[in-house]
Amino acid sequence: IRDREGLIADAFTKAFREVGDRLLALRLTFTGSSEHHGLLHSDLSRWQAQCRSIAADIDPDQLWFERLKLRTTPTYDPEELAKRDDLTALVMEALASFRPDQKPAAVATLENKLPPAALDELAILEKSSNLKDEVAAIVLHSIATSTTD
Repeated sequence: IRDREGLIADAFTKAFREVGDRLLALRLTFTGSSEHHGLLHSDLSRWQAQCRSIAADIDPDQLWFERLKLRTTPTYDPEELAKRDDLTALVMEALASFRPDQKPAAVATLENKLPPAALDELAILEKSSNLKDEVAAIVLHSIATSTTD
């Protein structure tokens, strides 16, 4: 994981040099299979902050880090995890059927009481969120790294 910080700094520096004296906005996406898949998802806010810090260290006035997107996959096979035991199989089934867009009645009631501007903000957040992927990554990492007795 520490090596990623160096890779990020190198990539930011290279991009910054290529644009000359223009302002640079960066969006970084991690892709590919990674043994740190679950850790990245569970600690996304720390990684976002780290990227902002790296950008500020390079040039706080000309370089702006927008956000980090995670498109990684785990190195373990989720189907193999489901074969461990009945509880793991139930968790895997629940993750597969998890639909973040289906809100509980209490949430819908609260949303009906919000002003239109707040609802617009919620809609933007919902569109930009990969809640299902993030929850699955964190839960699967916990299962994959747990020991079975």
